[in-house]
Amino acid sequence: MIQTNDPRSPKIIVPIRGEIVGPIELIPRQLFFGIVRKGKTVSQSVILRKRGEPDLKITKVEAKLQRVSAKIITVKEGVEYRIEVSFTPSEIGMVKDAVYIHTNQHQQPDIKLPFYAIVQ
Repeated sequence: MIQTNDPRSPKIIVPIRGEIVGPIELIPRQLFFGIVRKGKTVSQSVILRKRGEPDLKITKVEAKLQRVSAKIITVKEGVEYRIEVSFTPSEIGMVKDAVYIHTNQHQQPDIKLPFYAIVQ
């Protein structure tokens, strides 16, 4: 709200919109593997990037599904990493799950990367 000296409009409400961001950026924020054949491995990548001090370390990447794996590739030590996620579906239907990225950052120690697929 802004207060003015105009008698016709002593107060003006100004809407403000913003987004709170943490020190770590995940691009994209989720993965969609698309329509996949049962038993066929598909892969996609995300970028994990640290804003500010270059002190990011990925301590572990894990998934609940056994048919999901992840490979960490260093782009710039302490700042940026590419994570290649591979998925080999074993059942037909819609798959909704997530990969969990664990870091050394106290503000964002665990990052959830949702993924989706339609398996035929």
